[in-house]
Amino acid sequence: MPIVCSARNAIVAGFFLRISVAVWNSFYGPSFGAGPDAAGYHLGAVSYSNGMSLGAFQISSIYMYALGTLYSWTAPSLFLGSCLSCAAWFGSAIFLIRMAKLLMLDDSQQFAVAFIYAFLPSSILITSVTLREAYQLLAVNLVIYLALKIYIEKSAYYWILMLAGILFMGALHGGLIVAGFAMIVITFLAVFFDKRGSPSLIGLTLLATSLILVAYLGSFIFLELAFNVNAGLGSAIQARHDSWQQAARASYSIGVRVNSDLDLLFFTPVALFNYLFQPFPWRATTILDWALVIENLLRGYLLFRAVANFYHSCGERRVCIGLVFSGFLVIEIIWALGTINWGTAVRHHIPALGLLLLCSFAFARKDYPKFLRQNPAK
Repeated sequence: MPIVCSARNAIVAGFFLRISVAVWNSFYGPSFGAGPDAAGYHLGAVSYSNGMSLGAFQISSIYMYALGTLYSWTAPSLFLGSCLSCAAWFGSAIFLIRMAKLLMLDDSQQFAVAFIYAFLPSSILITSVTLREAYQLLAVNLVIYLALKIYIEKSAYYWILMLAGILFMGALHGGLIVAGFAMIVITFLAVFFDKRGSPSLIGLTLLATSLILVAYLGSFIFLELAFNVNAGLGSAIQARHDSWQQAARASYSIGVRVNSDLDLLFFTPVALFNYLFQPFPWRATTILDWALVIENLLRGYLLFRAVANFYHSCGERRVCIGLVFSGFLVIEIIWALGTINWGTAVRHHIPALGLLLLCSFAFARKDYPKFLRQNPAK
């Protein structure tokens, strides 16, 4: 394969492209993606670096505290803050390629993953400004990488690092704490899978116990940190949706009311579908909307490939693909429960982008003969 078509070159090109956007945003912009939220984080960090208080502590303020501390050590520069986001994206790409190698992707598959990862337009615009998504992407890739290492090497050392990574995730968004708890359970279960991809009885028993504990702790943390209410998850989600402006052009209505936690069984799949694929073509009215429609079509194709790859794989590879895809689903479901605007959704798609790409390219046509040998027709 020509050297120009390598995963490494795609990642390096993607990094410098993001630096270019950071230059434009800092000195000539603002660029697309550098809206009120990005400006707010930067200005909040500048205020903190100058000794001003950011008010009552919130999870969402941790990023501003960290960025403001760096500003106080160096200079309160928007270009510096944007470059740090680019560096976080580059770090996430390193873990992405490492995961690709753990999943035994060949050079062409790694290039396909890296190319989309580096040049997806929404990713370029969002991970090159002072938003949290680049850091969330880094944290998610780190945690899933460590989960794969735990399954493959069965080392307690990686459990410690994974817990530290989950704290990093949680510091960037309250909802990611719940995703971190779920990944602990999923990884714990994967460890008890044998090489044929079948769960052991001990694994299933421990999973059931762990799910009960995680469901209790996770719902408590999610309600306190993400929703700041204690009326129950279903009521909290409905109250959040009711409080937002439904008339905004980029908003979408779920169509299923959540009057109890049981209603979440019907609400979740509808919310997830809208979150993944809005705006639908008949709702697109601007060039940016149509760009998102194209990205949504790509996402649908990647999802189809991911499910097909999981079905056609076997043994340890199936467990690894299942582990990564489970991480993707957990994160996307959490975002879907609290999102009713495709402008917000496009940002939330970023942290789990690498996981979807890995699952989509983790199984190639050349692997089918091996699969058929290991899974003969009965």
